[in-house]
Amino acid sequence: MTRHLLRRLLAAVPVLFFITFFAFLLANASPGDPALVVARQRAMDQPTAEDLVAIRKELRLGDPVVVRYLRWVGDAAGGDLGTSFRGDPILPTLLSRFGFTLQVAVPAMVLSMLIAFPVGVFAAVQRGSVGDHVSRLASLLGASVPSFALGYILIIVFSVKLHLLPVAGRGSWLHLVMPTATLALGAGASLARLVRSSLLETLGDDYVRTARSKGLVERTVVVSHGLRNSVLAVVTVLGMRFGRLLAGAAIVETVFTWPGIGRYVVESIYNQDYPAVQGFVVFIGTFIVVVNLIVDLLYTRLDPRISSK
Repeated sequence: MTRHLLRRLLAAVPVLFFITFFAFLLANASPGDPALVVARQRAMDQPTAEDLVAIRKELRLGDPVVVRYLRWVGDAAGGDLGTSFRGDPILPTLLSRFGFTLQVAVPAMVLSMLIAFPVGVFAAVQRGSVGDHVSRLASLLGASVPSFALGYILIIVFSVKLHLLPVAGRGSWLHLVMPTATLALGAGASLARLVRSSLLETLGDDYVRTARSKGLVERTVVVSHGLRNSVLAVVTVLGMRFGRLLAGAAIVETVFTWPGIGRYVVESIYNQDYPAVQGFVVFIGTFIVVVNLIVDLLYTRLDPRISSK
């Protein structure tokens, strides 16, 4: 177990390096003059050349790229992602907004599993039936509809037409319903297709046929032998899906004006606040690496043979 954990931690080092390098390259390759952007943020309508020179010196933009990268990585390793062009410390701002994103993403993940497992198991058990074809078609549609389109559809139906839910913003638990449903429906549809295919593959194995030949009840065969041994592949996708939920939250939070990190990075992109975008990429990338590490550790609990490889 310990050796497996150490191997995974060592494997995460180059991934984190690539994330920081990509984030720094993305920010520095973006068009525009950072000094001019900062001047606009400071309400300088017509900054002089001297003003721009002073801002560039303040931001230390004249240093070599390698020096700036190493300095920034060193600060990031110490928990300092820098300061945005708006003057806000990036990491505390991301942390303060991350809780709001989790308020949507975590229930969406749970709801997607509550959708995926019953639908996927039903489709696998009823393979080739009308119910199987209907569930597969619904899963395909759910996975294909863009989250922003689904969000607007829910707003039109439940807010504009039926007046059941608030359109946007943050307040009571009712404000969470549509953002959570928007994220969960697409994720649940994709997971349902995976559960079906994984379970069908497992149900065709020899040990499942042996269990059936012993006269075990079909429910026991499906749940105890089939679903239990096919869940490993699903856990893999759950880790990646949670990361995609956080990424997809940027669109959903913008549609529903939810004050999470997704909306923060969209506003930063509009304002050409490149340090904030840079910090967001590192923050969310590191979080996804940690989630995948946790998933790897769950593997060893579900299948101890993995830790010995």
